[in-house]
Amino acid sequence: MGRPLIIGGRRSRSGQWPWQVSLQIVTSTTPWHRCGGVLVHARWVLTAAHCVEGSFYGDIRNWRVVLADYDLDTVSGNEIYRDVVRIISHPDYVRTSNFPNDIALLELDTPVDLTSGEVQTACLPEKTLPLGSGTQCWISGWGETRGSGGAENMMNEVPVDVVPLQECQQMWGKVSIDVLETQVCLGYGETGACYGDSGGPLMCEDQGRFYVAGVMSWLINNCSATNFPNVFTRLPNYMDWVYEHLDYFEWLRYL
Repeated sequence: MGRPLIIGGRRSRSGQWPWQVSLQIVTSTTPWHRCGGVLVHARWVLTAAHCVEGSFYGDIRNWRVVLADYDLDTVSGNEIYRDVVRIISHPDYVRTSNFPNDIALLELDTPVDLTSGEVQTACLPEKTLPLGSGTQCWISGWGETRGSGGAENMMNEVPVDVVPLQECQQMWGKVSIDVLETQVCLGYGETGACYGDSGGPLMCEDQGRFYVAGVMSWLINNCSATNFPNVFTRLPNYMDWVYEHLDYFEWLRYL
């Protein structure tokens, strides 16, 4: 999907988003970042289903998960590495123009130590998490900025506004793409995510606490165009699916 990008962002502080992970392909000489993800449990990462579809990207042997990273070009010694032992994509995910049910869970080979201070799990939302206009939200990711701010290959961040669904549907409807009620739209196209930010978290504030409210799904081809918002999978709609899998596999582990 190309290099990871945040358009119109700024450099994040190290440790600002301690649940953000880099999902990297390890089959080449130098591992490379493909998608973002978010740690939601000591051994589970949430990402987009389109990041892990197909025979190559769906093969657990080709991946590693990197946590507590900040600068992809420099090894600080704080990084935490995990292999993937299971990929669970939503059974109703379909690769079409609007990527319905674009969500997946990755199981890590060993749990992450959450007491070290380097990483934390993101707060998962209630189904009723408000995601209307005026909700304060952020997205983050690594890489090239195209001169729009931030720093290349360092974690960058950008505040984003929630766009009302009907307004977003009208804008994307101009190119005959349907935005679904299980999706949430962010920004008006001038700033936001780009290739490589897929699967990364949308973080929205409610009553003084940030919750992961979505995962990056799709956007305009060149990443920046007025009146074409970013579209994220709306996580509150999928909490039954998420908890079903986390609870089921944790239960099996202790049989």
